[in-house]
This record gives sequence, C-alpha cells and structure tokens, in this order.
Amino acid sequence: MARWQMSRMGLEREGVSSSFSVVGQLLGYSYFVAATTVMTRAVSRRTFWIIMGMAFLLLMVQAQVAASRTPLILFATFVFAAASMRVADGGMPRVKFVDMVMTVLLGLVAVGFILSIFSCRAAASHQTTAEYAQDFTEFLGAKEGAARRPAENPVSEVRVPTEGWRSTYLGGLFSITALYTVHSAYTFAGIISLPPDDQILTVDGPLYLLKRAGVHIDNGTPNKVLAGRFPSLPGTLYHDFGWSGVLFGGLILGVALWLATHMVAITHANVLAVGVACAIFTIAYTSPLLLATNIAVFPFVCFGYVVVPIAAYFALFVNRKNTSRDEIR
Repeated sequence: MARWQMSRMGLEREGVSSSFSVVGQLLGYSYFVAATTVMTRAVSRRTFWIIMGMAFLLLMVQAQVAASRTPLILFATFVFAAASMRVADGGMPRVKFVDMVMTVLLGLVAVGFILSIFSCRAAASHQTTAEYAQDFTEFLGAKEGAARRPAENPVSEVRVPTEGWRSTYLGGLFSITALYTVHSAYTFAGIISLPPDDQILTVDGPLYLLKRAGVHIDNGTPNKVLAGRFPSLPGTLYHDFGWSGVLFGGLILGVALWLATHMVAITHANVLAVGVACAIFTIAYTSPLLLATNIAVFPFVCFGYVVVPIAAYFALFVNRKNTSRDEIR
C-alpha cells in the first residue's frame, strides 16, 4: 500500500521531491560497483563474499523500502555480466562448494522476496494469489478462465474459477512467475496488432526522467493499451521503426557487445569500462523480456560507475597530499 501511495504521489507531483531524493538516487546504487569490481578482480574468497554479502544486504534493504523487484533484476544481470567478462578473460577461479551454497542461498532469498511482493499485492487487492494470477494473466493478454454466458447474453463473459493446483497459493505464485517469462511475447503480439501511433517507446524511460527533472520532450501520445506493460527490446524497435529497426537494432547491439568486451580487455577491467560493458550486457540479457534503458533506476546504476571512480581518485589525491605534508614536516 505504501508503494501505491508513493507512486500516486509521484505521478501527481511535478518535478523531483527534494534534493535528498536526487542525491539518494544518484548514489544509492553504488554497491553495484563494489559487486562487479570484486567479480572482475583477483581477490581472496573471504574478501569476495564479505563484499558481495554487504552489497546484497544493501540491495535487499533498498528493494524492501521501495517494494521493488527491479534492483534485484539489474543486480543479477550486472553481476552475471561481470562474471562473463572474467570467464572470457580466462581468470575465473575454481568454483568451490561454499560458492555454490552461498549463491543458492542468496538466490533463494531474492526469489522469495520477489514472490512475496506478489502475495502482498494480492492481499492489498483483497484477492487470493490464484485470483491475482488470473487477473494478471488477462491483463497481459491471455484470456485464461473465461467462458461465454448462455445464448440469451452471448456478448458478456463470466469468469470460471481456476481449478486444480493453480487455485492454491503456490500454484498462483508459479503461474505469475511463468507469466513473467512470456509477458513480452503477449506485448509484442499486441504491438503488431495495434494500429500505428506516434509514441516513441525506445526512449520512453529516459524521457520520463528528464520530465521529472523539468525538461519536457514530447515522445508522442501514450497508447492506453500498452499502459503498465513492459515491451521487449525487439518489441520497442518494431513499434518505432518496423522490422528494419529490429534487424539493425540487433546488429548495433551485437557490435556494441563486441566493442565493450574489447574495451574491458584493453583497459584491464577499468571500473568505468566494466560499468559500460555491464550496462550493454544487461541490455542484451534482458532484451527478450524488456528494454533495460526504460527501467527508471538503470541510469542511476550506470551513474555509479562514474561517480565512484571520481570519488576514489579524489580521496587518493587528498591522501597523497596529506602524506606529502607530513613528510615535509
């Protein structure tokens, strides 16, 4: 309920809420940098899990406060991207049993939190989890559990209660989880079937953030049918540019992946280079499900890879300056 109220207040309010909100968004995802740094560096296993555990703790606190699944999705993709770079470089250490146990443990906590959000939303809507799953199914475009009325009223529909194991609590959670893996297929089908409009979906997320900052750039009239949906990268490219956009967009993303990999190798896994590569890898990883750049927190995660090195170099400069003064004295 707090999440809904916060979202409603944000939509009603023009601009940002406060300067503290801006600072919090800009610096609040810096733990991503720590997690990917230890993933791409040769550190001891103890140091690795201490830093990764602290980053995961900050992640869960942040996700709990915002009742949001997005940081968990991005954290997983960024860490996996960093691990991919380490494997490609040939420097990945041997995986031990403790690594598998810790990974499974943190994964179960994350999955449990994601599923608990669905349960809370169902309770806030005064529904069972199975009923919420059925409504969610129909929202995504799959008309599950619907049957025609008798012949005297053939136009309207009635809902047939879901039967079997899907009517249970765990069945409802499984249905929602399964739907999240295919929801973009429904959205893509909807985009193809809709008449052309003038909205530009590819830059929808960045333009929304600029609007909140007071910079208004028109990207067309939003289509009510797509409200609340998450089109995939191919879906947004098709919506904006047709099949040629899907073809050339995939080609550009492939070239960007190649360039990002070589940039990391040339710079010896520089923090900024790793951040750029992780961002590009994340766009590729999530492309079948959604467009990562349209996730509101994605730019702030990327900003961390700029501000953390700057802060580190500044701290190093101040430390060297103080050391030089002490030596002179």
